[in-house]
Amino acid sequence: MSKIENDFYSLLLPLGENQPSPLATWVEASAHSQGRAIATEIKTTLMGQASGRARLQTAIEGDMAQDALTVNNPLVAGLLESFPTVKKRALKNPGVIDFLINKLASGSGGSQPPNNGPTDNFAQRLNKYRG
Repeated sequence: MSKIENDFYSLLLPLGENQPSPLATWVEASAHSQGRAIATEIKTTLMGQASGRARLQTAIEGDMAQDALTVNNPLVAGLLESFPTVKKRALKNPGVIDFLINKLASGSGGSQPPNNGPTDNFAQRLNKYRG
């Protein structure tokens, strides 16, 4: 037998009893590595699809909440358009809308400037602080 034949047979034949051949060991390791790569790719694809569905559902729920708000209470809808930060919070937490409506109904919607009478103007208020 030639050296090439010996090398070929040593690659195919088991090294000993209950031991696989070098080729079998290489095939098993390669298949394991490829299987892990395929499983990771499938997992990533499925997680991406689930994430996309969740984002779409959240966006649709937000749009529905905004549309329902506009239909049910145009005054609050107009107010929210004026305050985008409050609108963002209201779309994420619909309970903010009830709080906002109660706040507006009670008349304590924000801080009021001091009113010292009908003759009070800016120049008079400024003179009070100048001393």
